[in-house]
Amino acid sequence: MKKGLAITVAGIIIVAVAAGAFVIGIKSNENGTTKPAETSSVSEVTENTTETTTAETTTETTTETTTESTTETTKAATFGLKGSYYVFDDKNTLCYAFTFSKNGKVNVAQFEEINIIYEDPQYQKGETSYKVDGDKVIIKKMPGDMELGSVEFTIKNGTLYRDGKKVEHHSDLKISYAQKHFG
Repeated sequence: MKKGLAITVAGIIIVAVAAGAFVIGIKSNENGTTKPAETSSVSEVTENTTETTTAETTTETTTETTTESTTETTKAATFGLKGSYYVFDDKNTLCYAFTFSKNGKVNVAQFEEINIIYEDPQYQKGETSYKVDGDKVIIKKMPGDMELGSVEFTIKNGTLYRDGKKVEHHSDLKISYAQKHFG
């Protein structure tokens, strides 16, 4: 009889632990943050089997669902990143124009002193990728042989900033914006 009682108590403990894990899973999901995005569900099924002395088998199934975000909705996505953004390097008479697309690519143009001061129509351009992380827009590797190796922007109040300075924005890509800045 003591053996049967011990098995029954062990079964109750196993069921209580499984129920506790289920409640903890729900609580942690309530405290976590979710971002509006495409979501996918992951389900885990746990089976606990206990045997009593009468050889009856009781099976309890617990299903726990976790929702994971597959795409990130950020300030940058709502901001739109439309048009061209101009970064000026006054010390080296350089201008970079960034034109972002929705597919994670950015076209970069580099205007140098010869283009800006002497109005040579030839300038360096290329395409690279960018990443959005919260309110940051990050370009890790610039295309070609551009002077600037990487760049990071911050989005504040619907405007891009670099190193605490507001980035100049225009609806199109023109060398005349760089010429006006340095002129």
